[in-house]
Amino acid sequence: MKSDHGQVVTHDGRTIASAVGRPRGFFGRARGLLGRRGLAEHEGLWIDRCDSIHMFGMLFSIDVVFLRDGAIERLCPRVRPFQARWCRRANAALELAGGSIERLRLEPSLKLEFRSAA
Repeated sequence: MKSDHGQVVTHDGRTIASAVGRPRGFFGRARGLLGRRGLAEHEGLWIDRCDSIHMFGMLFSIDVVFLRDGAIERLCPRVRPFQARWCRRANAALELAGGSIERLRLEPSLKLEFRSAA
């Protein structure tokens, strides 16, 4: 599975997550966080071309931030295992540790950017 790594920051440079994967290709995007036991507060997964996520087979809750051209379109806090969420207008999803939306005070329309480590 090929994946880019980097961080997600706000338009003014505030770090949202410092260890973020960005899978490339169908299988990397489909696998997502399956097989993981959790996410640390600084970790995340940015999935391009994504307007829905599912938690089937997952062992832990996550927060999901749906994005349209980098702007937050919908916030889904504490999505539990075996649930699904979607946002028709989204073209990317950012998966974060449960509680991150509240802890980071994320709000709709806030602009986020993935910055590659390479």
